[in-house]
Amino acid sequence: MKKLLIPLIALFIFSGCVGAGVGSDTYALARNVTGALFDSYRDHSRDSFEKAVSSEMAGRPEFINQAEKGFFSGTVIEMNYFLDEVLRKNNTLAVKAKWEKRTQPYNVNTPVMSKGTCELTFKITNGSWLLYQISGDNPF
Repeated sequence: MKKLLIPLIALFIFSGCVGAGVGSDTYALARNVTGALFDSYRDHSRDSFEKAVSSEMAGRPEFINQAEKGFFSGTVIEMNYFLDEVLRKNNTLAVKAKWEKRTQPYNVNTPVMSKGTCELTFKITNGSWLLYQISGDNPF
């Protein structure tokens, strides 16, 4: 019985790891696409940030205006993100991430730390991955 049980357990563990895994190419893509979006925000570049957001995004003007308000409310001292889950299906890339942002508001002497979790959905448009949807805590 032990001889049968050990290989069976190993098979379940191995098959679970393979099924749950994400290819390194997909993970690298998610890291690069998400990184480019966060970098454009960190750089206070409305033009660059706007180009990274799909014209098909629901509430796009409000989303970009909210990000721009963040540009003018203070200086981003540090902004980090951590990818928790990555899924890709055809021309859609879904990323679940935790983030933390330390800012120095212009009207306050003490830096402010904010944290959250968000789900970012990117779609490929004309060869570029663009933010199509965001849910959860908005880091921008």
